[in-house]
Amino acid sequence: MFKVNQKGLNVATEEVKQRLVALLARPQLYEARHKHWRQNHLFKTDQKQLYQELGGQEKAKHVVPNATESRKFWSDLWDQPVQHNRGHKPKALQNNQISVSQEMQWNSS
Repeated sequence: MFKVNQKGLNVATEEVKQRLVALLARPQLYEARHKHWRQNHLFKTDQKQLYQELGGQEKAKHVVPNATESRKFWSDLWDQPVQHNRGHKPKALQNNQISVSQEMQWNSS
């Protein structure tokens, strides 16, 4: 089987080692191939789940926010008076050199 008499002991042992390494690598190669196939399949069907798995994130659990905290958060934002910066108008608009219809066309383009 190993032809030790023809090849010599050193060559035969090296061949046995290489065969053993190849046999032990098969499951790892299979797992890697299966993982790549699964990721490709997920990319085609459910990219969100793929990116969550690649990022190491578990599926987020749906958390219902506290109503009182939500009202307070939004009321703090919306109930405060704000002075907006109106910005700078072009000189042609300041001097009324452009009619309203031209101004509307200028803004829509």
